[in-house]
Amino acid sequence: MNCGTGEDALFLASKGVSVVACDASEQMIEYAQQRLRTEAPTTVVKFAQLPIEQIAEIRTEGTFDGVFSNFSGLNCVADLSQTAEDLATLLAPGAPLIICLSTRFCISEIIWFLIHGRPHEAFRRCSGHAAAKVGEFVVDVYYPTLRQLQKSFSPAFVMRSCAGIGITVPPSYVEPWIRKCPNLLHVMETIDKALSVCPGFRVIGDHMLISFERVRV
Repeated sequence: MNCGTGEDALFLASKGVSVVACDASEQMIEYAQQRLRTEAPTTVVKFAQLPIEQIAEIRTEGTFDGVFSNFSGLNCVADLSQTAEDLATLLAPGAPLIICLSTRFCISEIIWFLIHGRPHEAFRRCSGHAAAKVGEFVVDVYYPTLRQLQKSFSPAFVMRSCAGIGITVPPSYVEPWIRKCPNLLHVMETIDKALSVCPGFRVIGDHMLISFERVRV
C-alpha cells in the first residue's frame, strides 16, 4: 500500500515476491512504472491507482499472503478500523501485515525544534492530528498511539512485534547537519538499535515498524 516511488515494490519483486503495488497518486504510479521499466525491465509488478480507503477493491486479485505499508501512508487515514476490516478480507489467515508509521511523540524532533525556538513545530504531533503541506496540497495527518493502533486492528489482527526507528537518530530533515558529525551519528545508531524494541522507548522515535498477523479463524 502507498507504494510511492516503487522502491519497496521493486525490491520485493526482485526477491521473487508477486507484488501488487497501490498508491492514491497517479503521478506516483506513473513514476514507479517508469522506474520499473528503466531499472528492472524483466521484473513483473502490478500497479493500481488506489487510495488506502478503497483498498478492498483490490480483492479481485485474490487472497494475499502479506501486506506492507511504508512511508507513513497510514498516517493519512482517519479511520484505521475500517482499513483493518478491509485488509482482513484480503489476507489469508496467519498472513503478516507490516506497517511503518510516524509516531505521536518523536523525542528527537521535539528536542530539535525546542533548541531552535520553534515550540509549535516541536509539539505538532502531540494532539494526534496535524495539517501538513505536501507540494501545493495540504494533507491531514494523524498520529495514533501504539495502543490506539492495536485497538483499531483488533480483533482481526494481533500485534507480533513493534520496533522504534529514529529514537536518538534525528529525523531526515536534520540529515545535512548530522552528516557532518559521523561519530555522533554512529553513537546514535548504536543506541537506537539497543532501544528499538524496549517498551517506552520504541514509541518515541520518528517511526514505529509494527508487525501484525491476521488472526486465524
